[in-house]
Amino acid sequence: KSHVLTLFTVVVEKLKSHVLTHVPRVMESVFECTLQMITTNFEDFPEHRIRFFEFLKAITTWCFPALFNISAEHQKLVVDSVVWAIKHTERNIADTGLDILSELLSNVGKTPAVAQGFYQQYLVALIQDVFAVMTDRLHKSGFKMHATLLKQMFHLVITNQVTVP
Repeated sequence: KSHVLTLFTVVVEKLKSHVLTHVPRVMESVFECTLQMITTNFEDFPEHRIRFFEFLKAITTWCFPALFNISAEHQKLVVDSVVWAIKHTERNIADTGLDILSELLSNVGKTPAVAQGFYQQYLVALIQDVFAVMTDRLHKSGFKMHATLLKQMFHLVITNQVTVP
């Protein structure tokens, strides 16, 4: 039920870093099964879809370190999920995805221990994905945020914050 995702979102938003150690276990319980439900197509389970991305946004905002206390496979699924969100045709989901990506990039930049590995693995693909949605007429409402994200990512490279190829 989507109410479970709402519950976990509220718990993360209210308790913030106090639940940091529990987030990986919660994600393990709800992440993959929800992802399987919402990625078969863009129409089934609309409530689960928006609640899933709200949950991911809460974790990215309030329990960011937890994203690096999960397996590398799940970390990739998180990034892939954000990309699926920004490519979604539902405006609220695409906008939530853009917000998550902005918060994710900001938090990664503040966390030197994970930044270079994250940039090496995901930055080029994220730039390509943002360009793809930016040039897609279905996503023109997010143009300003697309430009902001590209500026944020290019700024990382121009200011030598990205030191890996």
